[in-house]
Amino acid sequence: MKEINKPKADFITAIVLMTFSAGIIVISYQMPTFEDVGSSPFMAPGIVPGILGIVLFIFSAILLFQSIAKQGYQFNLKDVGIKGFFSEKRNRMMLFTLIINSVYALGL
Repeated sequence: MKEINKPKADFITAIVLMTFSAGIIVISYQMPTFEDVGSSPFMAPGIVPGILGIVLFIFSAILLFQSIAKQGYQFNLKDVGIKGFFSEKRNRMMLFTLIINSVYALGL
């Protein structure tokens, strides 16, 4: 990957990871706590995923701020276009892998 495109990739990756980690935090907060049976609140099954989600969110935010500092939020999509996106072999391979994995997951 060219060094010019790295802040843009970091920006997109940070947004995706922040969304994913926020989902982890919300779902782990909604897990049962088992306090009604007399156990400690620290024995809840959502503690470890919640902590990992918080750490992932913090690191994603750091990545986002670094990419913003390098102006990774600026996109010039009219130069690339759909045809330009699929002209690169790595993008075609990524799409192929995504389709194959989706078919496999949906088939299960």
